[in-house]
Amino acid sequence: GKLTYRPKACPHCGVVNDHKIINYGWRETNVRFVQTLGNNVLLKLNRRNFKCKECQRTFLAQTSLVPKHCSISNPTRQECLERLAEPVSLKHIANELATSASFVARMLMQSETYFEPNWQ
Repeated sequence: GKLTYRPKACPHCGVVNDHKIINYGWRETNVRFVQTLGNNVLLKLNRRNFKCKECQRTFLAQTSLVPKHCSISNPTRQECLERLAEPVSLKHIANELATSASFVARMLMQSETYFEPNWQ
């Protein structure tokens, strides 16, 4: 689907959008989702591209579905964290989620900052 919104200000220079930010085409991004019925799910998301007339820089519309500059959705990240509680290898989790083992390892390292280790 297409994702549209009107930015309030330029994220680069901070100029308020008073007809100073213009539509500048579309950019298709691929977002990976959790498997459904054993099939990999890839969402082709058309995101609005904008251009600021003040600083001449472009930026994409943002969504809460996926973090900025990422192609793996938040539900996939959540599923990865839930599966890290199981006693299986990182490669097994990566194969089930259609991601890489390094992504699963990064999620494991990030999750350590939120949990306090139990040394007993």
